[in-house]
Amino acid sequence: MASMTTITCKCGCNRTKEVRTSDVKRGWGKFYSKSCKARHQEQRTGQHKAFQRRQANRQNCQDDFHDADFEYGLDYLSECGDK
Repeated sequence: MASMTTITCKCGCNRTKEVRTSDVKRGWGKFYSKSCKARHQEQRTGQHKAFQRRQANRQNCQDDFHDADFEYGLDYLSECGDK
């Protein structure tokens, strides 16, 4: 049987879990679950929030489109802030 180490989740939930010692040495096994890893990464980078903001901006610009606006193409999109 592989050697096991008890870790405490880095995301702040303070849950513990047994992981293989070899995985800890590789730098793996720092989080209790994938959702804990995602929560920690979002706090660190803010990527998902930025993605949602971009999606909302695109949606707002698309709502303002009319058939006549398509002839303006990229100029219209740049006015909406979507580059």
